[in-house]
Amino acid sequence: MQKKRYLNVKEAAEHLTVEVSTIRSWIFQGKIPVKRIGRCVRIEDSTIERILDSGLES
Repeated sequence: MQKKRYLNVKEAAEHLTVEVSTIRSWIFQGKIPVKRIGRCVRIEDSTIERILDSGLES
């Protein structure tokens, strides 16, 4: 069983080569599914890979 890896907003922005504010905007718009633990927001690495492979769905 493969363990899931989660990225914070800054790491996700670095992987996608966009600004942190862009990631936060996509999260707010519901374009990126996230896990929230208190105030911490985490994005599954498979979500980032999907965006890199096929783009962000509108």
